[in-house]
Amino acid sequence: MVSTTSPLAFAERRSPGKVGKRVVAYTNAFKLTWDVGKVKIHHYDEAISPLFDPKSGGSGESAFTIGSRKGMEIITRLQTESRPDLFHPRVAFDGKKNIWSTHRLNFVNGGDSEEFHLPLNRMDPDNPRPNPRMVSVRVVFVAIVDPRVLEPLVAGAVKRIEPDGEIATTINMLNVFVRVSPISSWPHNARAFFA
Repeated sequence: MVSTTSPLAFAERRSPGKVGKRVVAYTNAFKLTWDVGKVKIHHYDEAISPLFDPKSGGSGESAFTIGSRKGMEIITRLQTESRPDLFHPRVAFDGKKNIWSTHRLNFVNGGDSEEFHLPLNRMDPDNPRPNPRMVSVRVVFVAIVDPRVLEPLVAGAVKRIEPDGEIATTINMLNVFVRVSPISSWPHNARAFFA
């Protein structure tokens, strides 16, 4: 995981074969390829907030928080039940606040954001509640991510990665796309991706 407080610095590479000994390592990895000239990744920020009066936690501040499991459930329902027309193909959600899409989302009036209202909990069609607690899901366009910013990193030409920089954002985006299926199925288990 990339630190959010200080840049990640790399040790200078020496010429191969000059120091140390050769070690063979086996990894469970795969090659990721795409036509970077054609693919544009759209980054969106997401915020879930209550449309009901959450109970206060004694300090007068709102005690409403959404865990990653509930956030994944709400975003999945938004994509598959509420607005499958907008979220097709489906987007990748990191379980916190970032949404990544291979296409530009066509929001109302061609804007950069849209707000959606959904029940906090999945509705039982056999036993509907008359007044379910509702939440607002606000999705806001942030930027287009260009995967080509990783080319110098892969070539070994990058000495530092700034935590808020384009390279860190692009690495995070790739991580989310690789993990989207496992974290959708097992969002509560941090090791599920490696099981």
